[in-house]
Amino acid sequence: MDARTGRLNRAWLQTLIEDLLRLRRRGQQVILVSSGAIALGRRQLGLPAGVTGTSGHFDSGDTVCVFGIDGLEVARGIVGYSDTETLKIMGRCSTAIAQLLGFRGHEELIHRDDLVIMRHE
Repeated sequence: MDARTGRLNRAWLQTLIEDLLRLRRRGQQVILVSSGAIALGRRQLGLPAGVTGTSGHFDSGDTVCVFGIDGLEVARGIVGYSDTETLKIMGRCSTAIAQLLGFRGHEELIHRDDLVIMRHE
């Protein structure tokens, strides 16, 4: 949304989509998170409830790029779940993971000890 007009900024959204497609064509894995998850994420980034989408194939233990809704890379981290498992737990509370997947795994998609926050100036 454009803060000045309150309307959807279609040009910005198109640029974001083009950036994500360019990254995918280069073979990079992409996880898209909401701005609310990023704000919360300064303390506990990686809660599956904050993930709004994924792109590409990744396995547990792979390093992935984490992008904010603004298209900026906000972090890189080692994921605790595969892309298929991530889709199953996306948008759910950490306490529901065992029930959703049928096994008790990590409490978060990316643990803060396995995360590097990218700094943009």
